Amino acid sequence: MLSIFSKKKNSHIKESVFLHIPKSGGSTFVGLLQVSLKDGKTNSIDSPTHKTDRVGSTTIFHLDFLDSSRRFKGAHIFNESQKEMYSNSSLFLLLRNPIDRLVSEFNFQYHILDGKNGNSKAAILTRLKQKPKTLKEYIECKETQNYQLKFLLGRPINDQKKVADKEFKTVLEKIKTLPIHCGVTDEYSSFLNLFEEKTGNKLSKKVIVRKKTPFIYEEFLDEETKSRIIQLNEFDYKLYTYVKSKVIVNNKKFKFVQSDKFIV
Repeated sequence: MLSIFSKKKNSHIKESVFLHIPKSGGSTFVGLLQVSLKDGKTNSIDSPTHKTDRVGSTTIFHLDFLDSSRRFKGAHIFNESQKEMYSNSSLFLLLRNPIDRLVSEFNFQYHILDGKNGNSKAAILTRLKQKPKTLKEYIECKETQNYQLKFLLGRPINDQKKVADKEFKTVLEKIKTLPIHCGVTDEYSSFLNLFEEKTGNKLSKKVIVRKKTPFIYEEFLDEETKSRIIQLNEFDYKLYTYVKSKVIVNNKKFKFVQSDKFIV
């Protein structure tokens, strides 16, 4: 078993860094930090998570909204030798099944941000060379494929270039050696427990689910479409399945509160 998934418990609060991949459950986690680690500023469920760069002892690397290419602020972690820089910090990363992530991303871009009507706030959808009107059309766009790996590598938004096997191995090696403590969204409680154990922070057991697709936009996904997504997102799926295979399932009780209201 890799050391990044060990259950050794820290007795003191430790500096940590959270790497936030869009549409992978990161907003819910940052929101939970805001509520749990009250600092007098960010203790409300109405506090925007995507503009929060630090909560308590945790630094958060999001995409850079000031960069027109929407690159990842933490891409240097995977492009350089960062062993010494982060030797006194615990790094965390949430990955998501690419099937669920792509569905969520499409609904967010198409419906929530009103990309279907050309709203420029839908930064991915409005920059696609071909304008998809359905999820099936969206997943065929090269720009949308293997987004999680492209994001970690610091690629610009809507990058058509394929991910190389060498790049996949680089990210995987960084996860192992830095190390980066990883979780997956379908074992969310296990990730929260891991964060508590590694940092010494105590999290609220009430978890507000943020940026969830409203029920009216949810759709049935047939097996053919699921298989096609996996085929087109081979490297994202390989990384997700690798991480999930290493997760220590520890479902200490957290209550996840969901709403049809889109909570930022």
